[in-house]
Amino acid sequence: MVQRFQCPTSGETTYLELTEQLCEGAMSARLAEFSAYYSNRMSYDEVAGLLKRVTGQHVLSDQTIQRLVVAKAVEVSQQWQSESQADTAAPPWPEVTPQVDWYDPQSEEVLLLTDAIQVKQQKARRGQGADKPTVERETKRVHTDVWLVEQPTGDFSYLMAGVDATGQEVVSGTERVRWQFQQDYAGRSEPLPVVAITDGARTIRRQLAELFGQPVPLILDWYHLDKKVGELMSMVARNKQEKAVHVAHLLDHLWHGRTDAALTYLRREVQAKNPQQLAALGTYLEKHRAEIIDYGRRQRAGKAIGSGRMEKGVDQVIGARQKHKGMSWSPTGSNPTATLEYVDHMCTRRITVFRSQATWGRGFFASVNLCDRRACSVSVAVGVKPWAS
Repeated sequence: MVQRFQCPTSGETTYLELTEQLCEGAMSARLAEFSAYYSNRMSYDEVAGLLKRVTGQHVLSDQTIQRLVVAKAVEVSQQWQSESQADTAAPPWPEVTPQVDWYDPQSEEVLLLTDAIQVKQQKARRGQGADKPTVERETKRVHTDVWLVEQPTGDFSYLMAGVDATGQEVVSGTERVRWQFQQDYAGRSEPLPVVAITDGARTIRRQLAELFGQPVPLILDWYHLDKKVGELMSMVARNKQEKAVHVAHLLDHLWHGRTDAALTYLRREVQAKNPQQLAALGTYLEKHRAEIIDYGRRQRAGKAIGSGRMEKGVDQVIGARQKHKGMSWSPTGSNPTATLEYVDHMCTRRITVFRSQATWGRGFFASVNLCDRRACSVSVAVGVKPWAS
């Protein structure tokens, strides 16, 4: 005999209500974890289909799964926001060392890396009417900033902004970086030898100045410099052979920090099919002259010259889910999803509770709650050895 249970309407609390069983709209912890875990790897529609294949019935719709992801992202973001606001009275970290010896193997450095991943943004309206001509529009992007802060142990903390249900920031990435520095370096008496390795974007320089109240020693990431020279030279050189020769000469000069020699080469040796792009390349090198160093010498000293490992990690965590052919996102969809992708990946690497010590029903969400007080400003040991892009 099968007994059917319904949630009470008279206000009475029952065991089934307390355990969220058989109540309309209820979702068990195991079902929530399963859905959130696979939402970081598959589309919401595919997760709904997977649930149907596993259970033999239509359990959750793709809209319900998306709402679950957004709700958990908001929950995590509110925790980040509370942490940042709770430590507003904490003592500021020490002043930043204005100059750092790039090439001394024994010189202490605190690396600060940042990168942004961009995904295609959905159009406000899909398609156009038959009576309206198709108009080319610039593709808009939804971007997510990720920061890496080196800890006193040599490990790194991955940080990103927290969002609300609409995908808007409730706590910025720079606020979380400030909080992390307060946690790790507030008791330090000596100036902090911060070295930032970035793609040279103006917004990043502004964010760093706001963070520390002064300019920070900054290195132009070798990966971005290499890529930028190649991209612009593709539009400058008259053919592939000339491009290969020019790029080889320019990168040889830049690898050794000889920016003046690279600019002289551009002026004297390059015959451009597109003078505007040649001028753009020259302007780019002039603008970043102070950030272009002797990369070869620094690499021989055993120090980082690029943020390639970080970019690879960001692509693996966020790009693997959100960057596919034909895929586009709204801020409401992209940012909360990125938050859970970040939490899933980083917490899984930090602690083994995800698949071993915890029960299946507590794995994913427990990994959020079982990190230390800095939950989900998760420290990840990426090693202290240098890397090149």
